[in-house]
Amino acid sequence: MARKPFTFHHLAIAGLAAIAPCPALADDANALSHVFEEELGGVYSQGWYAQTVENRNGSGTNLYVVGDGKSGDFHGILSVDCDTPQYSKWLATGGIVSPDAIPSEAVIGFRKMACEN
Repeated sequence: MARKPFTFHHLAIAGLAAIAPCPALADDANALSHVFEEELGGVYSQGWYAQTVENRNGSGTNLYVVGDGKSGDFHGILSVDCDTPQYSKWLATGGIVSPDAIPSEAVIGFRKMACEN
C-alpha cells in the first residue's frame, strides 16, 4: 500500500490539533468565547466561538475559531489585521464547513474580539 505524501493540509491540521483547547488544561483566560449563534430554523443552530492564540500588540491578533452545530464542524486559525482589514486571512482551516459559509455577524464578532482588546 502506497503512503500518501505529507501535504500542507496535514501540517495545518497537525497545528490545529496542537493548539486545540484541552478542557483539562483550559482556564478562563484561554477558554473559547461564544461569538455568535447562527439560527438555522426550528431547533437547529450553529455556534461560533473563538479564543486568542497570539496578540500582535494592537496591530492584530490570531484567533482559534470553532464552529459547531447542525451545519457541521469548522476549526481554523484566523489572522485578523486590525489596521488593514483586507489583509486579514485564514492561516489554516479544517472541518466540513467552508470559511466562505461563516456568517458575516460571526466575522464581525471575531474582528471585534481581536481588535478591541
